[in-house]
Amino acid sequence: MRDTRLDRTVAIKVLSADVAGDPESRARFEREARAVAALNHPHICALYDVGEAPPLESANRAEPQSHVPIQYLVMEYLEGETLGARLARGALPLDQVLRYAIETADALAKAHRAGIVHRDLKPGNIFLTKAGAKLLDFGLAKLGVAPASALAGLPAAVTREHLTAQGTILGTFQYMAPEQLEGKDADTRTDIFSFGAVVYEMATGKKAFEGKSQASLVAAILEHDPPPIAASQPLTPSALDRSLRKCLAKDPDDRWQTARDLTDELKWMAESRATAPSATASAAGSRSYLRRHAWSIATLICVLVAIATTVMWLGGRMARAPLDSAAEAKPVIRLQLTLPDGLTRVPSQPPAVSPDGSRIALVAVDAAGTRQIYLRPLDSTALQPIQGTVRALNPFWSADGRKLAFFSDGRLETIEIATGAVQDVAPVPNPGGPGVWSADDTIVFPRSFGPLMKVSARGGTPVAATPLDPARESSHMLTGVLRDHRLVFGSAARGGLSIASPDGRTVSPLTDAITRGSFFAPWLADPNATDGDVLFIRGTTLFAQRLNGATGILSGDAQTVAQGVTGLPTSAAEPFSVQSNTLAYVDANGTSTRLVWVDRQGRILGPAASTTGSFRDMRLSPDGALLATSLVGTSDRIFQAVFLDFSRGTVSRLAYGVYSSMPSWESTGSDLFLTVRTPSGGYAIQRVHAVEGAAPEPVIATSADAYPMQADVSPDGASLVYLRCNREGHADIYVHAMRGGGPDRPVVATPALQGSPRISPDGRFVAYHSNEEGSLDVYVRSFPDGGQKRKISTGGGSRPVWRRDGGELFYLSPDGDLMASTIITTPAFAAGVPQKLFRTTLDPTTTQFATVYDVHPDGKRFIMLAPVSDVPQPVNVILNWQTLMRR
Repeated sequence: MRDTRLDRTVAIKVLSADVAGDPESRARFEREARAVAALNHPHICALYDVGEAPPLESANRAEPQSHVPIQYLVMEYLEGETLGARLARGALPLDQVLRYAIETADALAKAHRAGIVHRDLKPGNIFLTKAGAKLLDFGLAKLGVAPASALAGLPAAVTREHLTAQGTILGTFQYMAPEQLEGKDADTRTDIFSFGAVVYEMATGKKAFEGKSQASLVAAILEHDPPPIAASQPLTPSALDRSLRKCLAKDPDDRWQTARDLTDELKWMAESRATAPSATASAAGSRSYLRRHAWSIATLICVLVAIATTVMWLGGRMARAPLDSAAEAKPVIRLQLTLPDGLTRVPSQPPAVSPDGSRIALVAVDAAGTRQIYLRPLDSTALQPIQGTVRALNPFWSADGRKLAFFSDGRLETIEIATGAVQDVAPVPNPGGPGVWSADDTIVFPRSFGPLMKVSARGGTPVAATPLDPARESSHMLTGVLRDHRLVFGSAARGGLSIASPDGRTVSPLTDAITRGSFFAPWLADPNATDGDVLFIRGTTLFAQRLNGATGILSGDAQTVAQGVTGLPTSAAEPFSVQSNTLAYVDANGTSTRLVWVDRQGRILGPAASTTGSFRDMRLSPDGALLATSLVGTSDRIFQAVFLDFSRGTVSRLAYGVYSSMPSWESTGSDLFLTVRTPSGGYAIQRVHAVEGAAPEPVIATSADAYPMQADVSPDGASLVYLRCNREGHADIYVHAMRGGGPDRPVVATPALQGSPRISPDGRFVAYHSNEEGSLDVYVRSFPDGGQKRKISTGGGSRPVWRRDGGELFYLSPDGDLMASTIITTPAFAAGVPQKLFRTTLDPTTTQFATVYDVHPDGKRFIMLAPVSDVPQPVNVILNWQTLMRR
């Protein structure tokens, strides 16, 4: 079928007329709609729409006419065949078995995390396309905390005729778990049993359980194990056989407990197979392999050399001697860490070195878009995923190295590495970077704006740890915590380093010579030491300098530690981490971006400009001829607003202040509104004419309690919405009257964090994102009163952008997918089910105030960022970096 409204091919699933009046069939149909609507995953068939149509009249008037409405689902159109059809031709090659198994297991993991159990996993419900496997048919799905298995409570007639298709009861039984056959409740481990039976059949071409009758088949599932895979496929890895046997355990407690763990095991098998070329490979193939994996091989060699040298010099121990001791200087060892194929490090996330310097935590995204923390021990080449850290940001270690803290969906959480036990600590709506976890179990952390906060690692309500003056500064950057619990911190606006007392009431200046830094203090481990080291970045060079913690006096000259260090797109985090004798930092190689045009299918149409650099905050002019954006300076890491003229290829500065960003066009295209930093250190919103050199006009100034940022103007130019950020670190959406005066008033004010306000083209609604429900989601409210609210995103979202005619609202999913929701505003507001357009290369974890894409007025293409180079951005590691301070 062709969807003429959105110009795409779709599949229509209709409840047939002969069962449309059956309550169980209708319930199954509705269950499938609810289940699929709750899921957004590249390997789950997408649901576009659901509805009900009037019954069709029979052409034969003599026949009785149906009065039952037609139930239908509009679904993603798939080209290919079912796995069942493919298995009719025999077993699959091992590479395909692993690929489809990983994709299906990852889809199950997504469903299970959403509280959905499929309960009918079989080859007929897996569809194979060029893009991979797609999981289908959630008609038997168990949603949330539904009662026990539907099979247990239904009459036999219903079980046979309605819960499975006519004539396929034997085929369905062959993939049922023992607990299903015994009428017990089904949980996620039930799907894992069925998954094992399906993959076994993929690998062998034979069903895991067979019988000449229904009774003998049930007995085989309950009492027997299938033959080893090697009996029919001798070259199959033993690890796959072992994993499938664990899937097919009779007792659910003996199976894999989560599909996520199973997915990781299968990925490990695939990676091991990919990195182990056969002995019969040709010389040309070997050279090609070496070229493809040069980074990984180089990393392995570096790690082995580092381990050998470190063992020789340190006697097998990773401990730092005080710098002023008479011990002989240790050799400086440098190496690079790169990720294996299928994993991408999140650019905005710094590494986190463990307290003993032996492990590094990284935030990475897998091929399915799942973001979590991975652990890299320096005595191993393996990268270990840390389960329970999905959507994690900004990890940092406890003082004893046994736990990691991280932020996820607006919460601060901790996880014990050995057991995987996760503890919810506190709500944190706007984390700005990693924190510090002291030995007394106090956690101090920065936010994207606002003062530093502190909370007990055992849980509680965060309180301000530093006093913030909104008239002079927007955020504090955490540098370090001293032995006596004083905080060393910096101000993004004022510069310099200060020390706050443990209660946060008194602040004294430490030094003006350093504006940003990470305070490494040896007295945290050595009570006899008196001095510490401050590491800081100037331009792209990382320096270190000695600092007396008692007097605040810098001694000696700043020493170069590393060059080519990148900056991060947040004012509260640094791109490096240092503990013990280990320093890790993000390499600037491959961080430059370019502006490209992308169509609705995700195809890059070409460059939008020849200029490259670090861009942010993109807004196209009303006619699409100009782009207002922010360009980050390479030496000072300061945002400057510029606009690009596409026809002439020119770049012009829009403002000449210290800082200017977040442009928004007036509907005429003649003026823009910018967030600028004032000379006093606060923020203000100014009006700037789109003419180079024009003087800005002040619109909204910083008050004693709050400062404004990120404005958007109504189509008639009468109103301006903006974020009002207060000293407690909250951001609400306010409206400012451009004509007639009057006090500014709130449109959205909650204890949560709001961002990205965008007024609709007709001026009647405002879209924004908020984490008022925990995760970041997109909402629409009536404007200017804000009284009516509608949630748009499903599964999280941020950075909404209206199509210029108001007919669609776009946003970014937490996995970086560009989503679209059809919008109808008359006679009443209505929003369609969001649909994925394509996976972007954008980083959805960058600061929540950044606008990283925009839609052209024609609605057919987007302007967004793309990396200039596809070379992976490595993490550089320096062992014994303190030796550099002696030179």
